Amino acid sequence: MNTYPNNTKIALVVPTIRGESIKRFLEEWKAHITRYDVTIFIIEDNPEPTFDLNFCKNKFNLIHYSWLDFKKELGENSWIIPRRNASIRSFGFYMAYKNGFDIIVTLDDDCYPLDNYIKVDNYDYFGTCLKRLCSYELKLEERRWESTVLNIRPRGFPYRNLTTERIFKNLNIILNHGLWANIPDLDAPNQLLGFTSDYRNYIIDTLIPPRMYFPMCGMNIVFKKEAVPALYFLLMNMGENDEKYPYDRFDDIWAGVFFKKICDHLGYHVVSGHPIVWHDRQSDVFRNLQKEAKGIEMNEKLWKIVDEIQLESDNFADCYKELANKLPLNDEYFSKLKRAMTIWADLF
Repeated sequence: MNTYPNNTKIALVVPTIRGESIKRFLEEWKAHITRYDVTIFIIEDNPEPTFDLNFCKNKFNLIHYSWLDFKKELGENSWIIPRRNASIRSFGFYMAYKNGFDIIVTLDDDCYPLDNYIKVDNYDYFGTCLKRLCSYELKLEERRWESTVLNIRPRGFPYRNLTTERIFKNLNIILNHGLWANIPDLDAPNQLLGFTSDYRNYIIDTLIPPRMYFPMCGMNIVFKKEAVPALYFLLMNMGENDEKYPYDRFDDIWAGVFFKKICDHLGYHVVSGHPIVWHDRQSDVFRNLQKEAKGIEMNEKLWKIVDEIQLESDNFADCYKELANKLPLNDEYFSKLKRAMTIWADLF
């Protein structure tokens, strides 16, 4: 299997609003980060820096950005980075691309190494990220049985061993979607229902098949540099001038729909599963209900609309602009979003 060398330059992008969270994050990840050539891009969601990270600059390669830097780098186009939303991580993707990093990892500031909390043999977060992006060989579980009816187990359907291990070769893997232990990524209705199952019962390693979409959670992903022109986390919650957008908490989900559409067209692949991180903080369910209400309705439609679009371009940036131009949604929000998508793609 082809693998990346340990000295591969990795950018780690972390959005945050809390200085104390970043201090804990850096302390928890220190042993893993120092084993690799990792530069950390802290994207603070405040008008200017509100906490000092000088105490740890001798321990890490670290760059600290805030809204001030959005304006410095993007000028009149700084509005394409929303405010008060984790989608500010897009700015980190742009700066990592601009500074020549080949591999980009993004983690939320409340995600930590799994082996800090659970005994795990040979846990190597960044090493696993690099292996998962290798294009030549990937060992995954492949589902081999399909039920013929819904919600009933028909006679003859096996109870165990419904998958077999398969080695996928010569895949051009562009993005790996890692998963989470402790607190899974749920929408508000499912948060209300509760979820206490051990993470080992819901983690699956899988290749996302062509023409199939997946709910891309931005809290633990790794991707190659060439993906960045089509990997923009969308306008959500609040704009540069305090304007409210009608949608929230779907920036990564819809970014994943757009991205997967383009990957299928260009012949790239997406995998999901490992590496697992420990997710430590659950957001407030009742606030999430309010934030998600409008987006849940649109989410039922958007992927179908995107799926109908026919792409013709031959690279990520041009495909992203083409997708924006062909998206048949022209209300105030989507008209502005399509302008933002075009500006984003033109940065590269």
